[in-house]
Amino acid sequence: MEFIIQKKKKKEIYFLRLIAPAGMASVSSPLGPLLGQYGINIMEFCNQFNERTWFIAEGLPLVIDLVFNKPKKEFFFEIRGPMLSSVLLECFDFNINKLDFQLFYKCCLIKNQNPHVLFNICKNWIGSLKSYGVSIFN
Repeated sequence: MEFIIQKKKKKEIYFLRLIAPAGMASVSSPLGPLLGQYGINIMEFCNQFNERTWFIAEGLPLVIDLVFNKPKKEFFFEIRGPMLSSVLLECFDFNINKLDFQLFYKCCLIKNQNPHVLFNICKNWIGSLKSYGVSIFN
């Protein structure tokens, strides 16, 4: 009996989706060990991420899409912006069950600054908020 073992090529490109607090990326846990297992230069990532998120409220959780080329040790990341739940915690006044529109619009700007996409983001988020029973005021 003869066995044929095929060696699979090592995966060369990794796609990771992370959630990290704006302006607070550090080498320590949990970000450091997660990136380290893929061989990503953690310090370089943290410096680039903190430079690109300095204008966003510190600690706001952001979704990050990271593409890493293992043989070349290069990476690229795109910040997708905050999730609706984190925006609600920042903007929502739980006492009056209303949301300040100006603050909500600023949070939508953080999500994406393209005016055509921004309109759709605001529209989708307002629809989600209405389904939660939240009213929006000026």
